[in-house]
Amino acid sequence: MMIWCSPLSLSSVIRRLFGSGEILSDEEPLREKGRKNLLLQEDCRFVLNNSEYLALDGAQLPWKCRHHDTALVTVIKKPNGQHLSKHWMKLELERLSRCDVYQQDGFLNGILVTNVSSWKSWFRLEVTQYLHSLGARWCEFVDDQKITALLRPGPYLYIGGVLKPVFRIRTDINNAFQAAVYPTTTVCPGADLSQFVFKQLPTASLYQNSLGIATAPRSWYDPTSGEKEPLRIAIKDCYFLKGMENSLGNRSYYSCSVQASFTALVVRRLLEDNAQILGFTKLSSMISREEPMESVDFHAVFNPRGDGYQSPAGSSSGSAAAVAAYDWVDAAIGTDTSGSGRRPALVNGVWEFRPSHKGYYLDGMITTYTQWDTPCVFARSLSTLTRVARAWSHSRGRLAANYKIVFIAEYFSASGKKQRNCIYHFVQDMQKYLSAPLENLSITDRWELTHPQNTPKDLRWYLDGVVEKTYYYSFFHATDKFRERFVDKNHGSEPYVTPYVQDRWRKGEAVSEEEYKEAESRLQIYKNWLLDNIFSVPDTSVLVVLPIQKIEPNYRDEVKKSPTSQSALDELFLVSILGSPDVVVPIGEWSYPSKITGKKEYLPIAVNIVGAPDTDLQLLDAVDHVMTSSGRRTEVLPGSRMFPHRS
Repeated sequence: MMIWCSPLSLSSVIRRLFGSGEILSDEEPLREKGRKNLLLQEDCRFVLNNSEYLALDGAQLPWKCRHHDTALVTVIKKPNGQHLSKHWMKLELERLSRCDVYQQDGFLNGILVTNVSSWKSWFRLEVTQYLHSLGARWCEFVDDQKITALLRPGPYLYIGGVLKPVFRIRTDINNAFQAAVYPTTTVCPGADLSQFVFKQLPTASLYQNSLGIATAPRSWYDPTSGEKEPLRIAIKDCYFLKGMENSLGNRSYYSCSVQASFTALVVRRLLEDNAQILGFTKLSSMISREEPMESVDFHAVFNPRGDGYQSPAGSSSGSAAAVAAYDWVDAAIGTDTSGSGRRPALVNGVWEFRPSHKGYYLDGMITTYTQWDTPCVFARSLSTLTRVARAWSHSRGRLAANYKIVFIAEYFSASGKKQRNCIYHFVQDMQKYLSAPLENLSITDRWELTHPQNTPKDLRWYLDGVVEKTYYYSFFHATDKFRERFVDKNHGSEPYVTPYVQDRWRKGEAVSEEEYKEAESRLQIYKNWLLDNIFSVPDTSVLVVLPIQKIEPNYRDEVKKSPTSQSALDELFLVSILGSPDVVVPIGEWSYPSKITGKKEYLPIAVNIVGAPDTDLQLLDAVDHVMTSSGRRTEVLPGSRMFPHRS
């Protein structure tokens, strides 16, 4: 085991922790019986069996261990009413060994068993002898209820009378994270995390050019306590975390950023739901659309699916890729304005949920177009997705009595045959298990027949230029204060943004306020017409099926510029205009010959299911019913492929 220390304080740290005696040089390892290559560091970071760990501020014990000054320790809590026995101890150690942070062979220097009162001496002797047989050098039994409440089961580092909780440092090899934070789980159990001040964790991993992310032991979860199992969650770098600065994936913006004075609402609600915040994830520059070859200020995220060299899409690229790549990330929060969550969910092969548009969800989110901006969540399982949705809404859903499925034909014309067939089969399952009729709808044809008074028959003409005059106008003016701060700070110099953002700014700046208001009016008329013509079916829940985008290889080393003009008729804008909830459902894989590996690889296939506004949990319950009734998988795997495959 190795623990590193900063050179300036090594001697004083060793003197403080080990008492008087010879002071070692900064490069000389401390060697004792049973302890190899121990180097101390203020942040108590160490490597054990090729895994990196970090021990943070802990509990000061009311006594000093009489056995060793420094040790890697396992804390075990005996439940009330549980007999202290060798058999129980064996089962408890097996449970801890299933925790992805704990290593039994490394943390048996000492054992601290809490919540132990007046047990007979032979019970303690039996347990102590068993632990010694496993390699433990000492064992303590504690009756102090304050200590029992403070120390959660799992691995600790004991130094100078302090038990420091141990976190595992995970390697961000896919460059999904922008910044790591000190874990919220370092605070006392039951503390008000809404006021927690986040602090950046300045930790690199052993893997070159990658951050180290601290993860808490899952063994801290006590199912008997009534608390929910902790969720490890990453946050897109456009949400406020109190004490942290945002970058928006842009060096100029970061240079003017200030520490947030509060934490975003959607994050606070997750903290209340027992979430551990891991850090900020990367995003496309200035929350815009961006392909890897367009990334300038920060290296583009690596999409783990297929050959590992596919575009991660954007703008919530880091959040989607983190969930797809790492089993130690349970969920990640992104945003979706015009597909910023749905496109990354598709290409990274994960579940995604976008709630109905609510203004209060924007509290603590850096916005670009408040009429469309919405949080979203990525997860590998539908159950995790639903848990986050319920934490946000504080409500529960239920299946509707009647369903209808709407299939918008014109949106599928560009999809490949395999993609269409996969979606068709899923729609058939929806029809079967929801007992729902299917309507094939053409929006442009329906508009021509039923368009509102004083509007033209040609919907494309009616919506022409609306995106630029609304979304781009707002996108430009949302950064007015940033540009002013940057110019003042840099003696008149303008901030650097990517060419794609420059183009959006140029188009948005050219729009007058009158043109903006007129285009907003058109969008509102179109939205009302959509609601009337799609969702206004009495006593029926309508579900709309959308393809997201055509599935095909999109290599990160190929120049593929983001679109310079967009139509409000694009399928990605439909959900945004409606303000509806939607779910991205992973349903299959598409094989392709990879130019990277020279072998057959697989890309994810997913479908977008959209509900009427304010039917969020009802939508999730309907999707869950279809998935479970049809025997489809409700969870995807991390790595190159979503589903198990035969070798």
